[in-house]
Amino acid sequence: MTESPQAQPRTVQTDTALIREGRPSAVIVYPAGDGTYARLAESLQDGIARCSGVRLECFTDALLLPERYSRLSDAYRNRPLVLLGNINTNRALAPLYARYFCATDATYPGPGGYEVRSLVNPYGTRVNSILLGGSAVDGVERAVERFLAACESRARNGELSMPYMLDVSLAPALAHQLAMRPDTLLDTPQPPPGAALLNAVGAYTIAYAWSGDGRYACYARDCLRALNRHYTGGYGDWHYAIERIIRAIPWLSAGGFLDSADLLRTDELLLGTALGTQNMWWRMSDGRPPLGHRHHGKGTMAFYLQARYLLDHAVLNEAGRRLCERWAAECRAFLDALARARVDD
Repeated sequence: MTESPQAQPRTVQTDTALIREGRPSAVIVYPAGDGTYARLAESLQDGIARCSGVRLECFTDALLLPERYSRLSDAYRNRPLVLLGNINTNRALAPLYARYFCATDATYPGPGGYEVRSLVNPYGTRVNSILLGGSAVDGVERAVERFLAACESRARNGELSMPYMLDVSLAPALAHQLAMRPDTLLDTPQPPPGAALLNAVGAYTIAYAWSGDGRYACYARDCLRALNRHYTGGYGDWHYAIERIIRAIPWLSAGGFLDSADLLRTDELLLGTALGTQNMWWRMSDGRPPLGHRHHGKGTMAFYLQARYLLDHAVLNEAGRRLCERWAAECRAFLDALARARVDD
């Protein structure tokens, strides 16, 4: 009898092991070409050594990523990284920024702002990293100070594992702007099932991720649970809007806002959504012309994100994994052809 694709129960590992049994697990990655960052990385290395007895290795971003948009090697995707800087200074942040694991740039967290941010399973390897970020080096210095203080309270001789961290301080003007966003006001009644409810899951989750305010995550969680009660078998054909769910679940699960039942139900619905839309007119499966138009490009990208989410975050049976791997390969063939042709908007 042929096995049906299925999602299975799972847990989320949110701790980041920096040092295990007297050996460094993590590496510090800092921006090349700036002596201030080099000194800051060294002070972080020294501080961790003082409290744990073990020195972490330090590398520049240019050493690990020789080109601006190089792919980080599997060796470092499978090790915890302590990343310093922002997208404009540290090459390693570009793919994380694009996938909503961080927003660290010249505007966020803003002048004087900082963030100490756990990145839970950012590469789909079940290995976590930590970002010590700021819009300018003074913000990164504050992040390093706060991170070292947390390390000192948890380090044991030859051991250092950090819990999930989301310590964010925003520039006052930016904090006010985020608080006043009309689509994430905290006193808004929950939308009815449909597009507005799905959009709320994404919007309020990102408000939590960028502000660190758990009230946004609670609102998003309640919206997700309402959405999951309403739908059976899958979320339906939301085309590229399904990305709102895909980006939300890693943040809500990392922050501890979803229980095992929430995770299994969401994974099942996302798998059902992919099964139900795999043959839609907008889902392309190879790179042969004609390549279509923007709905093909965006739709196929969203379908690819579903397949990648299920591979990277869900626990699938063998049939489910094989199917998602096939979907991902098909979508990549089309998206690579689209990139080579440079015809999509």
